[in-house]
Amino acid sequence: MCKTRLGFVSNSSSSSFIVPFKDKKQKFTIEYDVEMLMEMLRRGFGETELRTIIESEQDLINYLEERYSGRTPLSIDELLKSNWLKNIYDEVMIYLNNEESVVLCDVDYGDDLLNEFIKNAGGHESEN
Repeated sequence: MCKTRLGFVSNSSSSSFIVPFKDKKQKFTIEYDVEMLMEMLRRGFGETELRTIIESEQDLINYLEERYSGRTPLSIDELLKSNWLKNIYDEVMIYLNNEESVVLCDVDYGDDLLNEFIKNAGGHESEN
């Protein structure tokens, strides 16, 4: 699990996280399962938002093309020319190749409970 910041620096009050898991009933060290994490994200504080669950490379490609293409559709090859999107793609693919899925989410900096939960579950920060 890692914390990742996407795009340019702004005055946003949220962080983005990638949360890998092998199955939705996997237990974290603090005894929350993935379903509980997703429910916490759905009910999150401020800018906390569950973006998507990635279970395959095609899910990842679809997500990146839909979220980052803008008005003119871009292919995954065009999108991956961006270093920060390439870093996200590569990082998520490491988990997928290890037969894990990932939850992509944004967590408001003021959402202390969820930030603490992710840290206690073994997350590490990654600035992109």
